[in-house]
Amino acid sequence: MTNNEIMTNDDQHPPSLVPSLDKGFKSRRWRPWLMLVVLLAGVGGAGGWYAWLSRTKVRPPTVNLDGADPEVASAVTKARDKVIRSPRSPAAWGKLGKILAAHRFLEAARTCFIEAERLQPEEVRWPYYQGLMLVFSDSDAAIVQFQHAVQLRDSESTMHFRLAETLAGQGRLDEAEEQYRRLRDDPSLAPRAELGLGRLAYQRGDLEAARALLGRTATRPTTQKAAHSLLAEIAQRSNDLASATRERAIVTQLPDDPDWTDPFLNEITREKAGRDARLDYALGLSRQHLFGDAATEFQNLVKEYPEWDQAWLNYGRFLLDNQAYPEAEAAFRTALRLAPDSVNGQFYLGVVPFQRGDYSEAAAHFREAARLKPDHAMAYYNLGHCLKRLIDLPGALAAFREAVRCQPNMANAHTNLGVLLAEQGNKAAAVAELRLSLDLNPEDETAKKLLAQLGGEK
Repeated sequence: MTNNEIMTNDDQHPPSLVPSLDKGFKSRRWRPWLMLVVLLAGVGGAGGWYAWLSRTKVRPPTVNLDGADPEVASAVTKARDKVIRSPRSPAAWGKLGKILAAHRFLEAARTCFIEAERLQPEEVRWPYYQGLMLVFSDSDAAIVQFQHAVQLRDSESTMHFRLAETLAGQGRLDEAEEQYRRLRDDPSLAPRAELGLGRLAYQRGDLEAARALLGRTATRPTTQKAAHSLLAEIAQRSNDLASATRERAIVTQLPDDPDWTDPFLNEITREKAGRDARLDYALGLSRQHLFGDAATEFQNLVKEYPEWDQAWLNYGRFLLDNQAYPEAEAAFRTALRLAPDSVNGQFYLGVVPFQRGDYSEAAAHFREAARLKPDHAMAYYNLGHCLKRLIDLPGALAAFREAVRCQPNMANAHTNLGVLLAEQGNKAAAVAELRLSLDLNPEDETAKKLLAQLGGEK
């Protein structure tokens, strides 16, 4: 109700009331006093109304922005000002909450989401966001919020998966299993749901069921590394040391599993401000295989922070992963211009000429990366391949030996050592290296074939 509405309601009495009031008085001289009483009553009522509003109105939270990135401070201040201007807007409260959450002001963010839910109780995001704010500090309270969210929107697979993961983390295995099973027909979340069911079976001590579930998820690109890691743990627990060693070797060769896509969490992540936050967001999009969105974010990042070497380095890695080699090389050269002692800049600038067959240039960059970081196993390993192609066999042997010194469980380095030693006629040393390789990775066909030719079958 506005001031105008209060005044209008007080002033516009039905015409029939005025004569009836006048009839009860002997003289019309009482009428001014009557109007004064009515006016005072109206003023008193309005004052009471506004006093009640001031007592019950929720103020947006304040946070300490001393030393914050200017972009962060500006984003928080603008969103807070909008809430002050529109205190009954759930969207304004939600926006402020998301910005605060994106910058780790979790308790203040939760205050905003609580108020947004009070104003808009049917919106599923508000309880779900409250759960996200609580999940690391009070998992039981987070579960309550996630359960409320799935009640509001039972068809939302993301929320069921989040609930399942949180329940599993709290040891509420039966409830978690119910949620995971709901997702086995979901195209995007089914592999992760089966991985979750495999973990539950392992926690219950049902190792056979766990192996069966994990065996399927170990073939899925979204869950393969996590599945093999857990299979290694199961093998170790079963005293099957050979299988445990084999599974761990597989894990070292696999890329990281991509992050699962939570579109509601992404709404929060998109509110991050400042260069570090924007880089994290671009990397997150890349890990989720959202390559078009990631490319746009990286391009905007290097445009707005052209003197930041980490932006160029990570943009180059993104381009390299997507086989845009000329653009990747340009990005790495910019990163090295800005930070000449960058180990990763030298390493990745070596990868680009290697891809186009310029092994001399690639070797120079890998050598420099190894000089800057003497325990850089991959720099030595790649240098070995460059020197092998340049017919510098002693140099290649030395490089592969440095690789296994830095990382003794690098099966491929042992295999390459075995191949070079066999070519030099050093059969005994070759057999030893090939056996080490197969201990780490029994599926290495090159090592198995050469070991059989040398008569050193395991």
